[in-house]
Amino acid sequence: MDDLEPSEPAENQAEPESVAEPSKENTNAQTTAGRTRASELILSSGWIGVILLLGSILAVSLIIRLCFALRRNTFLPERLESALSEAIAKGAYGSAAQIAANDDSFIGRVSAAGLKEADRGWLAMEKALEDAAADQTAAMYRRTEPLSTIGNVAPMLGLLGTVVGMVLTFGELAVAEAGGRNLANGIYFALVTTVEGLVVAIPVLIAHSLLNARIASLVSEAATRIDRIFAPAKRQLQAQSVPTLARAPQRPQYSARSQEAKLATDSPVPGLREVTPSNNSQEEQTPPPTPPRHSLSLKNRQ
Repeated sequence: MDDLEPSEPAENQAEPESVAEPSKENTNAQTTAGRTRASELILSSGWIGVILLLGSILAVSLIIRLCFALRRNTFLPERLESALSEAIAKGAYGSAAQIAANDDSFIGRVSAAGLKEADRGWLAMEKALEDAAADQTAAMYRRTEPLSTIGNVAPMLGLLGTVVGMVLTFGELAVAEAGGRNLANGIYFALVTTVEGLVVAIPVLIAHSLLNARIASLVSEAATRIDRIFAPAKRQLQAQSVPTLARAPQRPQYSARSQEAKLATDSPVPGLREVTPSNNSQEEQTPPPTPPRHSLSLKNRQ
């Protein structure tokens, strides 16, 4: 008979570990943290969140491009200013126009437009410079208009999401079996879209204001530099356009009596003399005196 192995005591047997069940509070905290993530917020806001996301990407790309375009070295290159000043001071307007046409900066485009009118004089050149500067300034401001559009439309989209969320909430209230979870989903959608619209609009509008102020500052400085560049051209062209007129002979001045004598001598009819009234002394014709009237009283009649 085989020997039976002694069984281990019950105390030595390993007891199965008890699996800790997650508490209800930890589950709610994880759910809340998941719903506040950026990706979860965008997905929960639906098509309105997608539009706001695309608008924010477009706004960021425009801001980056404008920041590079509005750098001082790009907007007001000093090498171009020195080259134009040297060529214009020598009177080489053709070479100066070629230098300006090869540069795509603000000063280059404005100067090229003005130098094209160098043959027509300073007034035509000045008018061309003013028109080109106004056109280029307006073009720079138009490049910031999409930022203004995005900044103004984003809160409207957020408000639209708010209205849609409230409509969904009151729609659930109209159903008799509606619970608190369905009502919370509608309010959550309304608040999320409002937050997204404000998050997109506020930075974009701030960037739009700063970029416009930057454009105004650079345009003012560019106008000062253009005046300094074209100062020699102004002196040269104005000196060429001033005509040398001979001094006109002065006409002899005659007095009133000499004019009367001249008219009397030059009259074709002898003895005819044109009488011109004198301003100094004018004879007034007085009526002839009337004889005095004697009063007829009763004493004289007697």
